[in-house]
Amino acid sequence: MRPFAPIALLITAFLAGGAGAIGFEEAVAPDPGDRPLQIGIWYPTRDETRTVLPLIVFSHGTAGGYEDLRPTAVALAEAGFIAVGVTHTGNNFKDNSYVAQGRHLIERPRHIARVLDYMLTSWGAHDRIDSQRIGMFGFSAGAFTALVIIGGEADFSRAAALCREHPEDGDCDYWKGRERAGDGPKQMPTWIHDARVKAAVIAAPAAGYTFAPNGLSNVRVPVQLWAGTRDHIVNTTTSTAVVRELLPSPPEYHEVEGATHFSFLGPCPPELQAIMAERARSGQANPCLDPPGFDRAAFHDRFKRDVVAFFSRTLKDGKSGAVNQ
Repeated sequence: MRPFAPIALLITAFLAGGAGAIGFEEAVAPDPGDRPLQIGIWYPTRDETRTVLPLIVFSHGTAGGYEDLRPTAVALAEAGFIAVGVTHTGNNFKDNSYVAQGRHLIERPRHIARVLDYMLTSWGAHDRIDSQRIGMFGFSAGAFTALVIIGGEADFSRAAALCREHPEDGDCDYWKGRERAGDGPKQMPTWIHDARVKAAVIAAPAAGYTFAPNGLSNVRVPVQLWAGTRDHIVNTTTSTAVVRELLPSPPEYHEVEGATHFSFLGPCPPELQAIMAERARSGQANPCLDPPGFDRAAFHDRFKRDVVAFFSRTLKDGKSGAVNQ
C-alpha cells in the first residue's frame, strides 16, 4: 500500500505501445459514485467468425495505471480473450490522493463492477463478450481488489493485530499514520462483490491479513495465486500465505524463486532500466532490478503461458465453447 507514483508513471509510459495481431482502444466507463474511469481494452483481431469471447478485467497496484499489466493483457488477447484494464480513481500514477484519505482500497471493487457494466452493455463490441466467461487478474492492491470481488470480506481492524505480531511489516507505517491522523480503521466497509467473475488470478496480494480469520470463506471460484520469494513490498508471511490458507479450495499456487514484487510487471526496456538505475543511486526503489540470476523475460514467458492456460481451463464451460490455445 505504499505509493510509487513517479516509478509507476515511467513504467506506464514505457510499457504503453502497439502489439501485433490485436486491437486496442481507450474508453471511459461511467462511475456514478465518483469520477469516470479511464480504461484500456485489448481484443483479438483475427478469426472474425468467432462472435463471443471471454473477458478478463485487470486491476493494477497502488499508484499504477491500466497499462501496468499490458504484457499479460496482450498475451490474453492474442489467445482469444478480451482484456480490459482500469485506472483506479485516486490510486493511480497521476492522482494517488485516496491513499492519504484511507479510501483507496474501499473504492476499488466498485470500479471493477462499473467497468464490467460498461463492457457488457455500452462498449461498442459488447455483443462479442460471453457474459458467462468473465475472469479477473489483480496485482498487489489489485489482487486485494480481486479477492473482494470474488467474495472476500476484509476487516481493517486486523491491522492492529498485524502490527503487534509483525511490527516490521511495511504496512504498519501506513496504519500508524492513519491512527495519528485520527482516522485509522474503525468500521467495516460494505464490500462490493460481483458474481459475474468466475475465476481469478491473484499476484502478490496486498493486505492479505485483513481477510483473517474467515474473510475468504465465501469464495467459490477457482483461484491461481502467485508469490515471489524476494518480494520486498508485500510480506508473503502476513499476506500471500494468509490468503493461501484461508481460501476454501486450494488455489493453483506458484511460488517464484527470486521474484520481487515488481517482477510481475513486464520486463523493463533498456531505456527504462537506465533511468531507474540512475534513480536508484539516490536511494529510490528500482522496479527494473531483479536479483542476480533471475531472468524476468524468461519468467514472463512462463507466467503469461500459465495465466492463459488457467483462464482457458476455468472459463471453458461457457455458452461459446473452447478458447483458442
